[in-house]
Amino acid sequence: MVEKYSMLLFSPQVGGLLVAGLRSLLVAAAATPQAEHVSWEEVSVPRAQPMQGNLQLVLQFHSIEHDWEPYCTPFSDRTHLAVRAWSDSQLPWVRTEYNNPRARYFVRRGTFAERLLARAATHERIVVVGHVRAQFLGQPWIEVVAACSAREQIPLGTVLHASRAIDLLQRKAARLALEQFKRALAAPLPAHAREALLRLMPVREDPSVAVSAVK
Repeated sequence: MVEKYSMLLFSPQVGGLLVAGLRSLLVAAAATPQAEHVSWEEVSVPRAQPMQGNLQLVLQFHSIEHDWEPYCTPFSDRTHLAVRAWSDSQLPWVRTEYNNPRARYFVRRGTFAERLLARAATHERIVVVGHVRAQFLGQPWIEVVAACSAREQIPLGTVLHASRAIDLLQRKAARLALEQFKRALAAPLPAHAREALLRLMPVREDPSVAVSAVK
């Protein structure tokens, strides 16, 4: 009997439930009641004083910056890790957006958030809580105090299929493009990414396929 329950405890199904539960707890911990949900674009709007208090944002991880200048900000390479990211509104299958990851964050070394971001995968969506420590060179300098992986992701497969679909549309190969769009949409995407892909999809005569026309 003990062996039976031990096998159940360490089964992939139970392991998956434990991981999902832990992720939910981390999301809840990051999304503190005091954190205001905002976008990178909202924080970046020029204002007399930077936004105050804890802010919750979603980033798409791009890379760790190893050569950066702290200028007169309260950060330094010795105390903080610099993270380059796409804002959550930047769609990675749009070439101009992909080539311009506009967001930048700083996380204190030795923290759980630093360990999570240091091993993040490219394109991984991560929920962060932080506050603006400085506004310099037209950018908010945000210190991350908490982070966890987002439940909904935009996987590399979706980016590749969506990019191929757009290329096929430009070459007037609508039928082939539609197949690539369907593959891109197979993943459990965040709502704004799914809606953006649906708006790009060509119209089909088959009424059973509910897609939007190209705008």
